[in-house]
Amino acid sequence: MNGLPLKIEREVSIDDPETGEEIGRIDLCLTCDHRSEVYFAFECKRLNVIDKNGRTSSLAKEYVMNGMTRFVGSEPQYAIGLKQGGMIGYVMNGKIDGAITAVNKQIKDHYKDLQMKPSKGLNPSSRLPENLTRESLHHLPDREFTIHHVFLPVSTI
Repeated sequence: MNGLPLKIEREVSIDDPETGEEIGRIDLCLTCDHRSEVYFAFECKRLNVIDKNGRTSSLAKEYVMNGMTRFVGSEPQYAIGLKQGGMIGYVMNGKIDGAITAVNKQIKDHYKDLQMKPSKGLNPSSRLPENLTRESLHHLPDREFTIHHVFLPVSTI
């Protein structure tokens, strides 16, 4: 992407602003114009993983509790002070609808941990109204935060 003011980095370290110690690593980080304090973070998780015995593990709880909470949990690591972030769900068996349903159930089960209103789960995306995208709205103490969810089918052929 030479010449563009957009920079994409993998595994970007995030430091605690008070202690300077690393508190996490962003899977994918988009920045522009050399302003590292303004960025768009993506946390990536696998969903519907098939083991060597052919059994499928949804991993939707991992997606929610060890992915989404990095943005909106009680001690967020990413996008502090920002209003948006993203989750990428790699759907290993390609069954997008099932993965979305499982993630949505986990969101509804853990809405308090995610700082959401009861019964609010995944909504259609306001940016990309396609089957592969959703969004969730979180009510943080100082602002609203939107997580944009992208569910990508993965072929294991």
